[in-house]
Amino acid sequence: MYETISKLHPTISTLLLGLFFWIKPKQPSDPKTNYSYYDDNQDVGLMKAMILASLLEIVAVHILLIFLKPSWSLPAFILGFLGLVYVVGIIKSWKHNPVEVDFSNRIIRTRWGFSNQHIIPFEAISSITKPKDSRELRREKGYVINVFLAEPNIAINLDENSSLPVKSIHMILDQPKDFHLALRNHLT
Repeated sequence: MYETISKLHPTISTLLLGLFFWIKPKQPSDPKTNYSYYDDNQDVGLMKAMILASLLEIVAVHILLIFLKPSWSLPAFILGFLGLVYVVGIIKSWKHNPVEVDFSNRIIRTRWGFSNQHIIPFEAISSITKPKDSRELRREKGYVINVFLAEPNIAINLDENSSLPVKSIHMILDQPKDFHLALRNHLT
């Protein structure tokens, strides 16, 4: 079922994954080529706080609208519920979509849930480094930062001659050293 969900539009995929939150992530064939960004990510705590706030908001707004505008109660509940399901879907999509290194095809699939995915050929990578300050990079074009508020712990810098429209992809990984060591021998 997950394969079907992941082929849809990113927003729809996230909503469906939030709605069917009990679906287990597909186990990778080779765990050494998949690098998660879920366990050590401060953004997960932020999203869990948003779930709690969303639950409180659904109850509070629903009760208020029953007394003030009863006809708006159902649409407000539906919108609040969709917001809650979307946040749950974001958290689940982070767990379901690790960064994948495909040594046979010489590519890296960087992911941030369903919404931000890049395929990077090994030949396009100039270096893998510690990232610069992400607050400064958020203002510049050409940088992809795959976090909300957390500080990235690894940056994939691309050659200026690459056909990709970005200069660098900054992300947070649970094991950035393992990722860097695995790629060191394969980058030319």
